[in-house]
Amino acid sequence: MHPYPLIRGGGLFLMLVGAGITAGTLWPVARRTLLASSFALAALVTTLFAHRLARPLGHPTPLQLAALAGAVVAEVVLIGTVVHLFRGHGDRTVELAVMFVVGVHFLPMAVAFGPLVGLLSLLSVLNAAGGLWLARGTHLLVFWTADGILKMTIGGMMFFVAPK
Repeated sequence: MHPYPLIRGGGLFLMLVGAGITAGTLWPVARRTLLASSFALAALVTTLFAHRLARPLGHPTPLQLAALAGAVVAEVVLIGTVVHLFRGHGDRTVELAVMFVVGVHFLPMAVAFGPLVGLLSLLSVLNAAGGLWLARGTHLLVFWTADGILKMTIGGMMFFVAPK
């Protein structure tokens, strides 16, 4: 039994979304479309293969499933809230605030996916906070790129390093 049987599925999801985010760095005009497409693809692929990836590692606990579901619900509510609160502050601020919320929502997900997702939470929040408060004049794509690379790297570690 692995303590985080969902780790490989979560890693696959993060790698695919991170690849879409990073692709948006190369094609900034299509950044949001690439993000949405990679999210949809990641959700589909993860749904199709989650059971097969988790089965050799055991079954998630009810607490792990609740943490995952709660984190997703909190993310949806918080994204709607920050978009509403920051919509008059420009696209850069809105997108960084959304990145901040996504980083925060990874913290409870660490219960389901393990400490690497806790690390991703911390690094994602620091990246978005840096854009919001420390490096206000820095182009959004710097933080966007870092976000994609973080997700691909940690997702890859979860997928490839976790026991099979």
